Amino acid sequence: MRLALPLVVLSAALPAQITATIDDSRSHGVLGDANLSLDEAIRLANGSLTIAQLSPQERARLSGVSGVIARILIDASVTPVITLEQVLTDIIGQHHAHVHVEIEGVPGPAGLPVIDGGNHPIVLPSRTNHAHVRHLVLRGGLVGVDYDTTLHYHPSVVGELVNVRVENARDVAVRVRNPRANGSQSPIMLQGVLLRGSGVGLEIVDDSQFGNTEVYCEDLVVEDCDVGIAVAIDSAGGDHILQLLRTAFHGVDACIAVDRVSATSTSRWRIRCVHGSYRAGDRALELDTTATGTTTVELHHLDVHGGIGPTGAALIAGTQGGQLALVATECTFTGPVHVAAGTSNSSLRLHNDRLETGELVLALSAGTGDVQWTSFTACGIELDPVCTSLAAPITFTECEMVRSDVNDRSAGRSRLQSCFLGGSVISSNVQNVQPQLTPWMGRATVAPSDPP
Repeated sequence: MRLALPLVVLSAALPAQITATIDDSRSHGVLGDANLSLDEAIRLANGSLTIAQLSPQERARLSGVSGVIARILIDASVTPVITLEQVLTDIIGQHHAHVHVEIEGVPGPAGLPVIDGGNHPIVLPSRTNHAHVRHLVLRGGLVGVDYDTTLHYHPSVVGELVNVRVENARDVAVRVRNPRANGSQSPIMLQGVLLRGSGVGLEIVDDSQFGNTEVYCEDLVVEDCDVGIAVAIDSAGGDHILQLLRTAFHGVDACIAVDRVSATSTSRWRIRCVHGSYRAGDRALELDTTATGTTTVELHHLDVHGGIGPTGAALIAGTQGGQLALVATECTFTGPVHVAAGTSNSSLRLHNDRLETGELVLALSAGTGDVQWTSFTACGIELDPVCTSLAAPITFTECEMVRSDVNDRSAGRSRLQSCFLGGSVISSNVQNVQPQLTPWMGRATVAPSDPP
């Protein structure tokens, strides 16, 4: 009962909310005519346009008691397509109200309502984490959604894209920016989103100074893009995360490409991918690192396929001298896997994984390496000479190497503990302790195929 009082007081302090229903097929229309346009509704929600400025017919599209415009409704049975005449007004909301600006579509006979961006630079610009966009199709434009919080940020609120399709934006389907400002924040969640037919599906640009970039994706599908997710990091300090739950990449050259733009970047970035199908025509996962910033990569229950060309790879992670903490559990990697690191706090853990038709190349000049309960089939293992400086050997515990030679080009910094070698050759400096004579691992799959 003690908690009820502040909750009631807070809800009573919030302004009453109004819903604006769009009936103009033009994005901007004409103020004072008979139809309410999407841009007019956004300006009402921002407070830059007042209800008194509307015509009686436009005011008739508003429902609610009084207060701020908090919900913008696009009913596909009324306006199946809204054609962009020019770039929409930035979604900002009102600072004093701290009420979400919700833009929500209602399906009609032909499906979800469409905002057609034509060749305009941006289809939907949002400058606040109070913007929640649901049940829409955004089509065309150079950039589908351009998101940052430069004009209105409020703590403990996450911007949302839910059940949204962004199709055929020429350059980028969804761009999330965290600009160069002290303590800047850019939290956003994508749920049930389809990104299709763009140069980049999801682009994250982190230039922040001691801020936080948070991008959470669930049930994300990226199709027919050059790069599925591109992350450009030029930030100093702060903790940042990209989390992907149940994600599928199809028809892309690269699934995720992380670029540490500056070699002196000091931010702490965490890339967490859980349950997904990552299929690429070239490099599925390419993750850059620096010596001054921490990059933590967590891969769980993934099916990763790299391209078959000369540059194709399932995973390229780290740089020699870089700071990397990589853990992969219960993943399948088809294609080469290259991992490099060079700081004392770097680490590599591969547990319960399957590597097939490629090679595992390790170039760790510092840190630790641990591979356990992992199956290698037609996937050779090579230790780069830089591994000579490791304090402890990279240990392969209870693994199976089938037609997978182990070539240690370091000063004996590899150790096989209770491993099975089936048609595999190991170099003379590999420590082979208690070798197993028969295989014991089965081929397992994750069930259910789409876990809750």
